[in-house]
Amino acid sequence: MRVLRVSHSAVVDEWRGRERALTELGVDVALICARTWHAGGAEVVLAPRPGEHVTGARTFGRHPALFVYDPRPIWRALAEPWDVLDVHEEPFALATAEVLLLRALRRRRGGRRPPVVLYTAQNLRKRYPIPFRWFERWALRTASGVSACNAEAARIVEAKGFAGRARVIPLGVDLSRFRPAAADGAGSPAPTEPDRALITVGVLGRLVPEKGLLVLLDALAREPRLRLRVGGTGPLAAELPTRAAAVGVQDRLELVGAIDPDAVPDFLRSLDVLAVPSLPTPSWTEQFGRVAIEAMACGVPVVSSDAGALPEVVVGAGIVVPAGDAPALAEALVEAAGPRSAELRAAGATRAQECSWSAVGRDYLDLYHAVRHEPSAGRSSTTDGGTAAIDDDTARPVEVVVVAYGSPELLRRALEPVRGLPVTVVDNSSLPEIAALCADLGVRYLDPGRNGGFAAGVNVALADRLVPDADVLLLNPDAAITPADIAVLERALRSSDDVASVGPVQVDDDGRPARVDWWLPSPAGTWLEALGLARLRRDPSYVIGSVLLLRAEALAQVGGFDERFFLYAEEADWAYRAHRLGWRHAAVPEARATHVGAGTGGDPRRREAHFHASQERYLRKHYGALGWQSARLAQWLGATARAILLHGERGTAARRRAAIYRLGPVRVEARFRAGTPSSAMSRTPIRRVALVTSSFAPHFGGVEEHVRQVAHELARRGDTEVEVWTVDRGEHLGVREVDGIVVRDLPTPLPARNLRSMLALLRDLPPAVAAWSRARRAFRPQLLHVHCFGPNGVYALMLGRLWRLPIAVTSHGETSADDRGAFARSALLRRSLRTALVRARFVTAPSEWVLKELRSSYGLTDGSVVPNGVTARVDLPETRPGRLPAIDDPRPFFAAVGRLGPLKGFDLLLDAFARAGLPADTRLLIGGDGPERDAIQRRIADLGLGDRTELLGRLDAGQVARVMERSIAVAVPSRIEPFGIVALEAWRAGAALIMTERGGGPEFVRDGIDGLLVDPLEPEALASALQRLHGDADLRARLARTGRARVSEFSWVAVAAEYRARYDRR
Repeated sequence: MRVLRVSHSAVVDEWRGRERALTELGVDVALICARTWHAGGAEVVLAPRPGEHVTGARTFGRHPALFVYDPRPIWRALAEPWDVLDVHEEPFALATAEVLLLRALRRRRGGRRPPVVLYTAQNLRKRYPIPFRWFERWALRTASGVSACNAEAARIVEAKGFAGRARVIPLGVDLSRFRPAAADGAGSPAPTEPDRALITVGVLGRLVPEKGLLVLLDALAREPRLRLRVGGTGPLAAELPTRAAAVGVQDRLELVGAIDPDAVPDFLRSLDVLAVPSLPTPSWTEQFGRVAIEAMACGVPVVSSDAGALPEVVVGAGIVVPAGDAPALAEALVEAAGPRSAELRAAGATRAQECSWSAVGRDYLDLYHAVRHEPSAGRSSTTDGGTAAIDDDTARPVEVVVVAYGSPELLRRALEPVRGLPVTVVDNSSLPEIAALCADLGVRYLDPGRNGGFAAGVNVALADRLVPDADVLLLNPDAAITPADIAVLERALRSSDDVASVGPVQVDDDGRPARVDWWLPSPAGTWLEALGLARLRRDPSYVIGSVLLLRAEALAQVGGFDERFFLYAEEADWAYRAHRLGWRHAAVPEARATHVGAGTGGDPRRREAHFHASQERYLRKHYGALGWQSARLAQWLGATARAILLHGERGTAARRRAAIYRLGPVRVEARFRAGTPSSAMSRTPIRRVALVTSSFAPHFGGVEEHVRQVAHELARRGDTEVEVWTVDRGEHLGVREVDGIVVRDLPTPLPARNLRSMLALLRDLPPAVAAWSRARRAFRPQLLHVHCFGPNGVYALMLGRLWRLPIAVTSHGETSADDRGAFARSALLRRSLRTALVRARFVTAPSEWVLKELRSSYGLTDGSVVPNGVTARVDLPETRPGRLPAIDDPRPFFAAVGRLGPLKGFDLLLDAFARAGLPADTRLLIGGDGPERDAIQRRIADLGLGDRTELLGRLDAGQVARVMERSIAVAVPSRIEPFGIVALEAWRAGAALIMTERGGGPEFVRDGIDGLLVDPLEPEALASALQRLHGDADLRARLARTGRARVSEFSWVAVAAEYRARYDRR
C-alpha cells in the first residue's frame, strides 16, 4: 500500500513516529511536512532520519488553521499513484482546502483519485466564519475516513456532515524513549528516596492559566506533604513565584524552565506523580493530554482534571478529579503517590502500550484498509462456519435483523425460513405475543422499551451483535426470503469489493413484482421528475430496506442508521452516506423475496405523511435548507399539475400530495403522530418541545435541575422530542449535549436606557435573531416552553409570534425571588411577561404562592401548580476526592444548602445559630456558592462562629446527600422561597427539616408532622427551632421518617407527566 501523508506538525521528529510505525508494517509512506515550524515555544527545523521519505515544504503563515504550503511539492507528489491521501490537518484549515483543491485539479492517468483521510482534534462545537465553514463542509464531504484523537471530536465531525464513522485513534508515544527507570537497569521503580518525606508532583507544558497551575498551587497549600516541580515556559512563569509566596508554598516550588525534548523522560522519571490540572474555557479544552501517556510509560502515576478529553485518555490508569477542585486534587495526588501507586503504575503501563506508535500505526493501517474497502490487517473474510454460515458454498456469516411492530402472524411467516440463522427481533411494540413467538422459534428477542422507528430498532440490534463480523440482512416482518435466496444475495454482495448492499426482486402474495431499486433523492432529480424528464436522471441508485443485505465492512465504515428518520428514507440516507464513501448498491434479479407491503403499517395516509416527511429530513440533511425548498417547490408544482390534468383516484392522490408539500411534510406528519387526521387543522398535541430556560448546566440551581430532570424524563418517555434552549451568558458554548439532551446556548441582548446600549443592541440583535432562527430550523419545535421568565422569555415571546409558535410559561418565582431584582428594574421584562401570560397555551408554577403573585401583579387569570421534584436516590461519592473532611468530624452539625444570595437568608440562620445557646461542639455547615460568600464569611467572624461554622463551597448531588444525611437537621431560612427543592432533598436524605414559612413551603410542608415551619425574620423563632431539634431526638426521627415517606409524591416522572398532559390538551 502506498500512502501520501501531509502534516505540518511532522516537522517535529517525535511526531513522525506514526510514519515510522506504518513503514514497519510494510506501508510505503511518503510525507510532506513544514520545512520549519514554531512548535513548543521554539522554532523547529526539519531534520529527517536516514531512510525517511520526507519532503519539507515551505509554509506561508504561522497559525495551524491559517497557513498554506508551497503547492509545488504537493502537486508533484500527486502525479504519482497513491492508495490513500492522508491530510493530517483540521477539516476547516486553509491547508486542507489547498491540498483538496490540488487533488481535484491533478488528473492522473490509469486510475481514480486516491481516497482522502482527514484528522481532527477539535472537541468544542464551533461554527466557523465563512469561508472556513465552507472549507470544513467540502473537506468532510470529500473525505472517505477521519481519524480523531478524542471521542468528542469524532462525534462533532459526524454531526457536521462526515458520511461515515470517524475512528478514534490516540496520539502516539515512543516507548523506546519513555520507559520506567527499571528499564535502564536501575532495579525496581523508585521515584522517591526512602527517607524523603515530601511527595514530588510534576507538571509539564506551556505555563498558561488554562493549564490549571494556580489550582495546583492551592492544592499544595492545602497539603503540606506535596512539593512541585514545574517544567516549561509561558506567560505565568514570572508570576508563579509571587503566587506561590501568597499561599505560603514558595519553599516547595521548583521552576525547572524549558526542558529539552530529549530530557523529558528523565524529568518525568524524577516525579512521584504527574498532575494535569487543566481548566476548560469557552474557547479551549484539552484535546488529548499526551504528557499523561508519556508519564504512564515512564512508570509515573497520573492525576488529571476532567477537562476535555483527559478522562478518556487517563481512563482507569489514573485518578480524575473535577476541574478547579483544589481539595480533591490535593487528596488525589497523595493517594496516587501512596496507597494506589503500584496499581496505577501497572494500569499506566498497559495504557501506554495501547498508545504506542506501533499500536497507533496498526490503527491507521486498519483505517486505510477500510477506506479502500479492503479487509483489515489480520482480519479474515471467512468464518469457521457454524450456524452463522448460510450454506456450504458461502463461508461468510449472515446475521438477520427484524424490526417488528405488531402483527405476530406476519412475523412468524418471516422468521420460519431463517430460524436456522442468527436472528434478532427488535420489538418496537413491546408485545408479549411477539416475545412468546421468538421464544417458540428460538430467536433472540430485544425490547427497546419504546417505538423509536425502524432506524432506532436496527441500531439496537447493531449495538449488540450475535456475530460481530457478519453481514447483516435487514428483513421486514411482512417479508419472507429463503436461505437459498440469501445465499444468492451473499454471493452477489461478495462478487465485488465496492458493493455495500444488495436486495432481491420482491413480489407480493399474488406474484406481482415491485420495484426495489430507486434513485437517491436530490433537488435536481426532483425537478427532472416534476418536468416529466425522469429518464434524464443520473443520480446513483439504492435498494429499498424491506429485504436488504448489508456488507460488514460497509457497516463498520459508514456506521449505523440515522434515528431522526422514524419511518422511510433511513436506508436511502445510509446508502447515500455509503455512496459518498465510495460504495455502491445493487439489486440482484436472481434472488427473490415475498413482501406484502405495508403489512404492519396501518393507515395508508399516515404512511404517506411519514414517507414525505422523511424525504424532507433527507433533503434538509444532505442539501441544506435551500436544496430542500427547491425540491419542495418542484414537488408542489409537479403534484399541482397532475392534480389539474388527472382525474379520479390519481387526481385525488396528486391533490393530497400537493397539499402535503404546500403545508410542509414534517408539519403534516406531526399531526398524524398526534393521532389527528391530515384534514384536521385544529390545535394538535405537542410532540416536539424546546424548553427555553434562563439558565442551564454548567450552572447549578433549582431552575437548572428542574429543566434538566424534566428534559430527561420527557425524552425517556419516547413520545416527545425535547431540546433545551438557554441564555448564552457570554461563554459561547454553542450546541452541545448534556445527559443525551441537545442544549443550545442562544444570545439574548436586551436594550438599556443609554445610547451606548442601544447602539450595541442594533449590532447584536440581528445575529441573535439569526441564532434563534437556526435553532428553530434545526429542531422545528411545536412549542416554546419558557422556564423562569427573563431575556429567554422575551425572545421566545417575540420569535414565537414571528414563527406562529405557541408558548407556555412556567414561573419559578423569578418575579420576586431574584436577588438582582430584574423585574423591579426592567419595564420590558414586566410588559413581556404580562403579554406572555395572556398568549401562553398554559401557565404553571411550583406553588400557589407564585401563582398569586402572577395574578396580583401581572394579570394572570388562570394557571395551575406543577410542583418541583426530586430523584428517589442519589449516588453517594465513593472515591476519596468526593469526600468532605467537615462531615468526617465527629462533632454534630446543622446543615443548610443553597445559593449564597441575600434572599436565601443564611445571615438570618447565622444570627439564630448564635442566639440558640447550643453546646460548643455543635456546628453549622453551609454548602453552596454565590455573590454573598464574602459577606457571610465576615458575618461568621463578627458573630465569633469561626470555629463552629464552615462554608463548604459548591457541592455535587452526592455530597449534598451525604451532608444532609449526617446532619442534626437541614434548615431552609429563605426570606422568600417559591418552593424549595432543598426541602425535598432533606426528606430524601432522611433528615429533619426546618422550613421557612415565607413562600410556597407551607403548601407542602406540614408543621410538626414532616417539618418545622418558622418565620426566619424572627430570630427567636428560628433559634427555638434549632434548640428543639437539637434536644429532641424523637422529634427529629419522627419528622425525618414522615418526610422520607413523602418523597415518592414528588417524582420527576410525575412532574414530566403533568407537563406532558398539558402539551396534549386542546
